Amino acid sequence: MKSVLRWISGDKEEEIQPKHVSLERVEELVRHFPIGMRLRYSPEFTISTKIESLVLGYRINQSMIFEAPCMNFTTANGELTLALRTDRGQENLTSVDDFCFILPHQYRNEVDFGSAFGEMDTAREKKVNDFRRGASIKLMNKGADGRVPSVDTNVVQTIGISQGVYSNLRVVLLAPDPDTFMLMDQRTFHRVYTHIPATVAVDVTGPRYKCQVVDFSERYLRLNMEDSPQFTETLREGSKIFVVIDGEGGAPTILLGGQLFRKRSTNCILALTHILKDKRFQRIDPIDELELKTRLLHHPKTLESKAEP
Repeated sequence: MKSVLRWISGDKEEEIQPKHVSLERVEELVRHFPIGMRLRYSPEFTISTKIESLVLGYRINQSMIFEAPCMNFTTANGELTLALRTDRGQENLTSVDDFCFILPHQYRNEVDFGSAFGEMDTAREKKVNDFRRGASIKLMNKGADGRVPSVDTNVVQTIGISQGVYSNLRVVLLAPDPDTFMLMDQRTFHRVYTHIPATVAVDVTGPRYKCQVVDFSERYLRLNMEDSPQFTETLREGSKIFVVIDGEGGAPTILLGGQLFRKRSTNCILALTHILKDKRFQRIDPIDELELKTRLLHHPKTLESKAEP
């Protein structure tokens, strides 16, 4: 079995040219996004949408690397060197002209929320290709000590591999923007605690189950499901969920759509993706996010939580 595969593709389309990445940054990216590590990606700046994927390998100077032992970073006399085993033999690199992540190409299903609220029973799932050439993809990995590595990438090309361990597999090449790499501290996300009554459903026309919004941060809601444990039994991460927050004091009802981000015992974390406005479900934009945060901050139950000792 070959440990290193050359890039083999029948695609004739012109590539997106990757940005230059220093060897120091390559070492950092490889360390935080290692081969075989599960990660999450967000397509086209939709941070609330996170899809699981896997780092299969890297393309380095046009060589496809699928095994970590083929790479060895060393520092001598203050100079970083990458010893790379390729199908051409051993190469000792002090610079990299081309670096891309290799991920499996996959489609995902998304609910089409285009119909009016009164006709939501006609909502349907559609197949979405996040990996169109040139598309922006943010990669995020679970880090240590509450620090989350992230980097913005662009889709270079989707190719089919014709030989080796991943023969007949279609993969996508993602070129990182080295200036966007960061380690995000999860503690910097401001979380507001509350106890707002709400209901949840897997379909807007289906049965509703009682819950409480117990805190919110950015586009995430944490729901306490102690009153409806049966609702969470069949849910999996990525499940579509609707949340209804009844307005108090004459305030309008808030109807939200999202995906189950995490499930822990009686708590669910929901990543919000859509909101009902103008009698239609629409993707949440930054103004919607600010308005929602303002309304939840000023909800009577939130104010009660702040007043509690």
